[in-house]
Amino acid sequence: MTAAELLDQVVERVAPTPGRTRVLAIAGPVAVGKSTIAATLAARLRSRGASVEVLSTDGFLWPNDVLEARGLLDRKGRPETYDLDRLDALIIASRAGEPSLSAPVYSHQRYDVLDEPEVFARPDVLVVEGVVALQRRFGDLGLYVDADVEDVEAWFVARMHDLVRAGV
Repeated sequence: MTAAELLDQVVERVAPTPGRTRVLAIAGPVAVGKSTIAATLAARLRSRGASVEVLSTDGFLWPNDVLEARGLLDRKGRPETYDLDRLDALIIASRAGEPSLSAPVYSHQRYDVLDEPEVFARPDVLVVEGVVALQRRFGDLGLYVDADVEDVEAWFVARMHDLVRAGV
């Protein structure tokens, strides 16, 4: 099966259901392409007329001051450093038909959660991507993405070089 055929199957599985938000969770280790796959799937769903929001679980990290107060700053990125109850509440609100939703936003420039959440209309499909996206069973479909260590390392190093060149 080709990657395109696999993506088509995923799109078919999470096709919008009138009046109900479908949730697709995409998880895996750092630097395996979760965000790229989420963006590709979102574009394919939008091309079929669905409204789609992509949420990174990075926004659900506890803010640095909270992590520091709890003695968890050096464990940042581990499951216990995420506010998974807040993520659950957002999923429940979307499933309940709340017309407006809000999600915290993480800044890789500040290395912290921003003060102002992102507010958006309830979508037909909510794509939740990140290392903890499969920690809870809230999705209609869950994908786990993995890659060879050599590929992950090469991509990660290239990403860091790009950030340094950009002055981040």
